[in-house]
Amino acid sequence: MDQNSAVIDEKKKSKILNDVVRALIDAYGSKSISYFEMKKAATYILDHFQLIKTQNDLIYFLENLNGYWLVFKNVMVMEKLGSHQNKEEEMIERLSKYIKNIPTK
Repeated sequence: MDQNSAVIDEKKKSKILNDVVRALIDAYGSKSISYFEMKKAATYILDHFQLIKTQNDLIYFLENLNGYWLVFKNVMVMEKLGSHQNKEEEMIERLSKYIKNIPTK
């Protein structure tokens, strides 16, 4: 199964939501975002987060969120980096299995 189309479990969704909320609170606390923009971002998050079912959905959500409010860039980058590392590990595992099954003389 493609890593990007994999269904995201509730534990991961909860972690991402926590990261997004923390980024929003930190941005407001450091005055990187106004109260009005914080409310708009919170509304966007509440309206769209429950629709996330797959890794593709999550990346799409984070890219859009970052497109509207740059304060979410770190969350998006960290998720993309983690997804990329998972793909590399999966590829290494598949190649290792393939190499182990090559007949030797």
